[in-house]
Amino acid sequence: MGLFQLGGCNLRKVSAIVTFTILFFLSIQVTDTTSGAINYDEMTINWHIETIDEGLHIIPGRTSIAVDPWGGIHVSYHDGVADGLRYAFKPPDGRWSSEVIDSAGVGNFSEIGVDSQGVVHLAYQDRVGQALKYAVKSPDGQWGLSIVDPGPRSGDFPTIDIDKDDNVYITYMDRSPTSIKMATLDDMGEWAISSVVDFAFSSWGELDLAISDNGSMHLVYLAGSRTPQYMQPYYAYKWPGEEWRKELEPFKGGSDHHLSIALNENGRPYIAASGGATLLHRGPSGRWSSYQYFEDELFFNYGDIRYDSNGYWLICGQTGHKDLRYYQFTPVGSFRTGIIDGSVGAGLHASMAVGPLDRYHIVYYDESNGRLVYATDINRPSEPINLSATGGERDILLEWEMPTYLGNASSISFNIYRNGPRIIGYELYRSGWTGTSFLDTDVENRGYYRYFVFAVNGAGEGDNSTHVWAFPLLHPTKPLNVTAAAGQENVVLRWEPPEDLGEYIITGYRIHWQTGTYWSGMGPEWQYPVSEWSNVTVDSPTNTFNHSNLSQGYTYHYEIAALHAGGEGERSEDVSAIPMAPPRQPMALNASRGDGRIFINWTRPVDDGGCRLTAFKVYRGTSPFDLELLTTIKGQAGDWNLWQEPSLRLVDNGTVPEEVGWRYDLGRDYIFPRYTYIEPGELDDMVTYYYQVSAVQLAGEGPRSEVLEVPPNIAPNPPQDLQGQVVDGGVKLTWRRPIDNGVDPPKGYVIYRTDQDGDPIKLKQVGKDSRSYVDKDIVPNVTYTYYVRGFNAFGEGASSNLEEVSVGVVNTDSDPSDDGEDRVLLYTAIAILTIGLVLGAVVMRKRRGRRDDSDRSINNSSDR
Repeated sequence: MGLFQLGGCNLRKVSAIVTFTILFFLSIQVTDTTSGAINYDEMTINWHIETIDEGLHIIPGRTSIAVDPWGGIHVSYHDGVADGLRYAFKPPDGRWSSEVIDSAGVGNFSEIGVDSQGVVHLAYQDRVGQALKYAVKSPDGQWGLSIVDPGPRSGDFPTIDIDKDDNVYITYMDRSPTSIKMATLDDMGEWAISSVVDFAFSSWGELDLAISDNGSMHLVYLAGSRTPQYMQPYYAYKWPGEEWRKELEPFKGGSDHHLSIALNENGRPYIAASGGATLLHRGPSGRWSSYQYFEDELFFNYGDIRYDSNGYWLICGQTGHKDLRYYQFTPVGSFRTGIIDGSVGAGLHASMAVGPLDRYHIVYYDESNGRLVYATDINRPSEPINLSATGGERDILLEWEMPTYLGNASSISFNIYRNGPRIIGYELYRSGWTGTSFLDTDVENRGYYRYFVFAVNGAGEGDNSTHVWAFPLLHPTKPLNVTAAAGQENVVLRWEPPEDLGEYIITGYRIHWQTGTYWSGMGPEWQYPVSEWSNVTVDSPTNTFNHSNLSQGYTYHYEIAALHAGGEGERSEDVSAIPMAPPRQPMALNASRGDGRIFINWTRPVDDGGCRLTAFKVYRGTSPFDLELLTTIKGQAGDWNLWQEPSLRLVDNGTVPEEVGWRYDLGRDYIFPRYTYIEPGELDDMVTYYYQVSAVQLAGEGPRSEVLEVPPNIAPNPPQDLQGQVVDGGVKLTWRRPIDNGVDPPKGYVIYRTDQDGDPIKLKQVGKDSRSYVDKDIVPNVTYTYYVRGFNAFGEGASSNLEEVSVGVVNTDSDPSDDGEDRVLLYTAIAILTIGLVLGAVVMRKRRGRRDDSDRSINNSSDR
């Protein structure tokens, strides 16, 4: 109770003390650094090494490497001759190429990054202009250069980072005054610059930034008051939406000359510090753990640290022995160590990236040999084994077995080399093949072919297989110019003899056929496929075949092969045809009239003849015995786009051109014709018109429908004086009945409103006694257009005047319905209630009178 009796000021003091205490203990927990145990295992990593660049322009400077989502490798480094920034690229299974991006005082410090779309981003310092610059490579391969921060003393030690949403961040040193800044690209493509850390030291060194998937940022940097070789390391971090916080404690006040940071899958940081020879890790509790990962020597020129999706940490750098060494920290808490490049002078300014398949990619200088070097843990595979070649019918089958060694790659592909007729030497015939067999169908009769195969991984081609040779069997080539013409229940095939008859005389042909997809105008009935391949043998060298007794509406596919004493030759290309007949007549033709127009609709035929309908023909006349073609209705885009059939372009008379071919696998939308037609012109409402409709498809035009008679229009005259006003809850419309009801008075009214495209929307149909309506389905700040029509047994009549109503802010919660029928019901209910109350009062009064008379009678009796 005492706490609750304190004043507001005392309560705030207590709250502050409690908050300070909690933060104090949390700070103790966060800065408590413990040492981790070291266990080394005997496993080592095999490394593939190759030269990226060499020459007089190779003068050591900071390197940077990035890997795109497809395995392409991107490197930035300094060009000593041009004193500029140089860029090298190696595509997957390709070769290195390089170019100078910018020159004259740039490129000593740069960092490269690639986003999820493969766009390359570069941040680097202009040493002469003392500015921070940025380069980006467009999809067409052109570089765009710009200045991010003009200085006057900016751009030292830039680092570029790209988050999971492809936002670009550049972190760098600014020496006027001394601070660390961050530049980010805003939505307008402009750079926004903010301060990260300010300090007043006389010396400063490199920095490194890492960004987690949740947007938190983690920074390590060097600063101090002593010589640049021994500066104080610092760690700073920033949660999304908060300010930067700086920590010194993880390093225990030691000195250093290089730092690198990476994050694990949970966003927790690992820091590699070369001077302290330690790996620092911040665990889930916030405590820092340090691992002394060097056994006998320090990294003299420290490289980089990276984390892969399997939970492994890899650290690389140049040792005091001037070679490139790695240390790998495993998920089970043990270390692996080994030499990447044992050449004297290797490993200077090493930079590392993790690419697809969790492979490590490292770039560094070999200062003794004057070259820029690339290393990866993907080694070249050994040769494919037991390669064989078997000649077949117009083909050669290659088969082999996997190499005994894949070179640390989880998957490999194969390059197939071939020599044959009119081929000089061996050509690279297929690359990137993933299976262990290959059927070569691009071969010639009477030709010998020779082959050998390489296995390929990210490091390139391994050793080649043995050489093999084979020749295809000398069977006939495929028949030429095969055609298929459909009838009502048959398909007629025609062809020409093969170009190469092979070794023997043609004795006949084999017709391979298959029933494919059934399709019909009745709806999307699909079956894939209906039958397996069958065949018919023709024992004579004829060039035609009539395939009869077929089902209409099915697609029949054919491939034809020549026969001789050696067997069956090569099959022809697939041809197809659809047996069909003209469609039956359309059904249920009907019409309605209004405003000088006639609206006609019908239903599809009961039998489309085995082919989807392509058009309808509409005929009209003023006599049932003399109808002329009025129009042809074709399909429009968006109508029944349900089938993978080609759309048709009809000629003027509505028939299908002969050159239009039908293939079920062309992959274009089938467009279905509509079942309606609206007369576009003004017709005489007092004239009787007659109509017929026929259906059209590939087999031609079917018979016409029954003749439809459309009698004169006797619809109501237009309502008068339509007015609209905005009321609480909607737009209220009122009108008056037609001046002249005509032959048949209106049975009611239909209220319309036009949408934003001017198309009418039917809102309500009311009775003949109604003269008002409230439109509640409205939105603010919109102008609506209304009109009203009367209707009778002959349909809707002419429209009233158009009424525009502009709506401001409305309240649609209330219900201001003033409809006449609603008011009648309301008034009737009130009247019934009033009559009931009056009758109840009269009854109660009579009952009270009877009780009074009875009481008086009893009293009189007592008196007597």
